[in-house]
Amino acid sequence: VWYTLDGSDPRRPGSSGRAGEEFAWIAEDAPKKVLVPTASIGDGWRGLEFDDSAWISGAGGVGYKRSTGYEHLLEIDVHDAMYERNTSCYIRIPFDVTPEGLTEAAGLRLKVRYDDGFVAYLNGVEVQRAMFNGVPSWNSGAAGSHSDAEAVYFETFDISPSIHQMRLGRNILAIHGLNAGASSTDFLISVELTSIMGSGGAVPSGVSPNAVQYLRPLMLTESVRIAARAFDGQTWSALNEVTFGVGPVAESLRVSELMYHPADPNAEYVELTNIGGQTINLNLVAFTDGIQFTFPGVELAPGAYVLVAEDVTAFEAVYGAGLPVVGPYSGKLSNAGERIELRDATGAVIQSFTYRDGWYRVTDGQGLSLTVTDPAGSDSLDVKDAWRPSAQPGGSPGFDD
Repeated sequence: VWYTLDGSDPRRPGSSGRAGEEFAWIAEDAPKKVLVPTASIGDGWRGLEFDDSAWISGAGGVGYKRSTGYEHLLEIDVHDAMYERNTSCYIRIPFDVTPEGLTEAAGLRLKVRYDDGFVAYLNGVEVQRAMFNGVPSWNSGAAGSHSDAEAVYFETFDISPSIHQMRLGRNILAIHGLNAGASSTDFLISVELTSIMGSGGAVPSGVSPNAVQYLRPLMLTESVRIAARAFDGQTWSALNEVTFGVGPVAESLRVSELMYHPADPNAEYVELTNIGGQTINLNLVAFTDGIQFTFPGVELAPGAYVLVAEDVTAFEAVYGAGLPVVGPYSGKLSNAGERIELRDATGAVIQSFTYRDGWYRVTDGQGLSLTVTDPAGSDSLDVKDAWRPSAQPGGSPGFDD
């Protein structure tokens, strides 16, 4: 048995293990970058040489659902950016191709769950489209509706004629997701890219360099996402994935301060504190709504603080170096107020609340932060009384206010 502790596949991409077997270049939960455009950014985003560092980061399905249905397929929520604003969503998914994989791949399949349409590009070249005609632009919409009943299932497209577009090393699958209308109640794009192993037989050197062979029980000191496969030297088993949460993170971690509308628009931050009695490790804890950020393995002692900044360089220019700050996060804290959601490594909600700009005028662009009155209290953070303005301009990032 081979496993990884970062959630990546212990089987090296392109190493199926046996002729005729299917393997995934891109799994449905692969990391990706997402942008809902507000103006034209050209066509460069479809190819390899494009800087997407400012885009939203995440994994899994992209979209939104204003009613019940396929919300379980959604991991990256674009409701606020798309609903009644735009019918287009750009998605970039990187993947790597090995020499063995490129030699052995006998075909290429694009599998898509979509509501309502899409155009797909491999390294900048269009390879497939559905529910769209014409030349796509930044605000294009789908040509019609693709029902929920159809959207929840993968539709498989044989794009084998485009397999020559793949290259050794890094590749990009870009998806232009399309909704039927800006006021549509839902939107979904979720993809896999797979190949069938050719007749060349097994690829013996198929273990990922990130993988470790299981020889003894693991002692976990932080939350981890384990991915494991059995391998007999020729054939790989199906992928098994599980996330283990370590320590009382959900009981101890709390948001304590929001600088959502600073005088310098690049000086936003969110402060969190450990209200518990023991040190916790924040690995895989994530902000999933409002802003998007997944914590590395930061340890937080009882009573200590950690800060998440939109721009760490700008943060340190304003507040000074040496503070316990991580980042950058994707997105921005809305100056008008919005919902913030914090989840632990297993996906369970730690806190979910909505702050509002009308609570205190001095926190809305006048230099003061919103500070939680009692981080250890049980009061809902959805109400004004749970917050107060900071005692001084700039707030108190990393310190008790």
